[in-house]
Amino acid sequence: MQLMGISILLILSAMQSPTSSQAVPCPSLQPAWFYLTTDTTFPVASGVKVTVKCPDEFVNQGSETLTCVNGINYNFDDEPSCEPQDWTAATKNVEINHDLETTPLQIITNTLLRQTDKVHVYVQHIGTIQISFQHRRFYILSCGDYEFPSDLPAERDKIWTISRTKEALTILCNGVEVLNMVYAEFDKYCTRAWSQSSALIEFRSDDLASDYTKSLSQGACNTLPEYFDSSLTVTETFPVDNLQELDVTLSCPADKLAVGDKVITCFGKSHFFYSKTPACLPQGNCTKLHPAWFYVTTDTVFPVAPGVQITVKCPDGFVNQGSETITCQNEIHYKFDNVPRCEPQDWTAVTKKVDINHDLETTPLQIITNTLLRQTDKVHVYVQHIGTIQISFQHRRFYILSCGDYEFPSDLPAERDKIWTISRTKEALTILCNGVEVLNMVYAEFDKYCTRAWSQSSALIEFRSDDLASDYTKSLSQGACDTLPEYFDSSLTVTETFPVDNLQELDVTLSCPSDKLAVGDKVITCFGKSHFFYSKTPACLPQGNCTKLHPAWFYVTTDTVFPVAPGVQITVKCPDGFVNQGSETITCQNEINYKFDNVPRCEPQDWTAVTRNVDINHDLEITPFQIITNTLLRKTDKVRIYVQHIGTIQISFQHRRFYILSCGDYEFPSDLPAERDKIWTFSRTKEVLTILCNGVEALNLIYSDWSDSSCSDVWTKEASALRFNNDDLASDYYRNPSGQACEDYNKADLSNLYLSTELPVAEGTEVMVTCFKGYVRQRGDSVVLCSAGNFVYSERPQCVLYGRFTLEE
Repeated sequence: MQLMGISILLILSAMQSPTSSQAVPCPSLQPAWFYLTTDTTFPVASGVKVTVKCPDEFVNQGSETLTCVNGINYNFDDEPSCEPQDWTAATKNVEINHDLETTPLQIITNTLLRQTDKVHVYVQHIGTIQISFQHRRFYILSCGDYEFPSDLPAERDKIWTISRTKEALTILCNGVEVLNMVYAEFDKYCTRAWSQSSALIEFRSDDLASDYTKSLSQGACNTLPEYFDSSLTVTETFPVDNLQELDVTLSCPADKLAVGDKVITCFGKSHFFYSKTPACLPQGNCTKLHPAWFYVTTDTVFPVAPGVQITVKCPDGFVNQGSETITCQNEIHYKFDNVPRCEPQDWTAVTKKVDINHDLETTPLQIITNTLLRQTDKVHVYVQHIGTIQISFQHRRFYILSCGDYEFPSDLPAERDKIWTISRTKEALTILCNGVEVLNMVYAEFDKYCTRAWSQSSALIEFRSDDLASDYTKSLSQGACDTLPEYFDSSLTVTETFPVDNLQELDVTLSCPSDKLAVGDKVITCFGKSHFFYSKTPACLPQGNCTKLHPAWFYVTTDTVFPVAPGVQITVKCPDGFVNQGSETITCQNEINYKFDNVPRCEPQDWTAVTRNVDINHDLEITPFQIITNTLLRKTDKVRIYVQHIGTIQISFQHRRFYILSCGDYEFPSDLPAERDKIWTFSRTKEVLTILCNGVEALNLIYSDWSDSSCSDVWTKEASALRFNNDDLASDYYRNPSGQACEDYNKADLSNLYLSTELPVAEGTEVMVTCFKGYVRQRGDSVVLCSAGNFVYSERPQCVLYGRFTLEE
């Protein structure tokens, strides 16, 4: 035992004291030696000496030479330590007198950054500058975000130099330019914010990366920055003393094009102020107009060769305050006398959150969207008492409150600048883009909520605060209508003679060739400049089969099997408890278009319109409850009924499930009726909750089947009231289906059984069930109850062939 103990001690001693043959190379300096660096290339072997140093204007208070021992362990006389000499510790939430336009700001970021650490500097009156190491991006308030460049210096410690002019913000990292953000190349909001003056900055409280800061020291400029184009030459002789604020003039070789600033100003230590990074580019074709020339357009087809002249223009209602002819130099660079600039003439700059007197029913609204849209920008207009209209460029969709969302059409005009024209009638909302119809939303083709909202009157609009796309707005100018819109069906003809003067509010009557079917409005009203008011876009369609009933005819159904040929008559009907107030016979014309004397319309007779959040005196144990769900359900619509003191019953059409509070969720059965309109019947006992859909059992929930007593504890309570919740957008009408006789026991899935009483059976009658000859009852109730036209029970009676009886477990 003593020998074994000595052996163990020897092994442990060998593990704790590595020999030179076991020594591990040093892979790096100690990470806790903040800002300490070396020119030595790692790894280095044990015993090798390493010379260390500190960043500019830090002083090493310890040894400058270290000897590698093992891993990150070194031998030294005094532990190396970089102490700031003319740097100041960054203090959070304290205002600092500093003007980035006159003095660049330098920040050194600490060595051991956590992934979530960031630089976060606030420039007073302007916005914030963030350097996010987690996302490797610069976030500049009002100007968007920019990815770190691929050549971002890889050194462990980084000195960031931030400066700005009235035109650009520049950030260097260890002397390398990593961001040169020209405001005008983004948009007007960026320019407006960052061209302001500001003499104060502040490090925000969540800035955990900035360790020390200082103003860039002045001194002579000895050379151009290393990251500048190597073919640039200067007319001055270095060094240039920045104390004299001397400018340096740059030029390029004769075979190259000079872009960016031609004159830059020395600040100190080879740091220069400029707005656009100077460079020498090879000669090449012009590929487009300069993106910062808002609303400037041309009919010229790109690319064009250097030296070619281009004529530019502005949209209707804007005036060009600069040159109308420019000469191509390279890519987006041109020669001109004055920068082309489109200034609004009869447009008004959009002001957010201010009511504007404007009635879309009498006067179309026009909006021009700015050239350089960020992906997240959108048009967001509120129409008082009705809802909002959103044009989302990120999702390429129109969002109309109460009426859903619509994808941009594939033929949306591709021009860089877009004029949107918005108008509406009592029946439809129309949006044009550069004169092309991109949305014609007929309210009745959506649902009753859409119709109810958008058919109201409203004389006020408002641009919402998050609308960053709308730049200018105006009412559509009146004037004569000279022709039908280009996007109208070319086979449409008019009875009137153009031009039609809209000041007289003249109507234009449209017709189609005899071999085609006219759909949409037959009469449209001239508003101005070939803009017409209408509810449904007129068109001429080829004759064809009818494929279904019109979707806007809520609850109208037919026994006819589609498709049917043109000229065929169809009989339509309404659900139980509704009366057809229109024609009962209609004649097929094309697709969903029919001829009739009066539009078929199902009006409730003994149904009541659903009111949300109002208690209804109703006991499901005594009387079943029926609802009818609207025809055109949106995907997210649902039935949601609260039973007093118990909980909610949800029918989710999105997930195709029943959600019963305290009793879980249940998938729709595979044989759920497929009819477009559905009548749901709810009833309950002390043992079971039953839901029928168009007379077919869709759910028979036995409380005791639940995994614990929570379902029974809740659903066996007494409840004499229920209500429709606010988010129930599917329930349209409700009623108590009292007095309905039971005429068919197959609906209740009573197979292999017969009743002790002949059909029909009166409401509220209990009937015994008996198995067919040769069958024996295996389980379930022996008595069923006629309720709301269907037999209900707590547990479904089941019969099996005699001799195949299986015992329940």
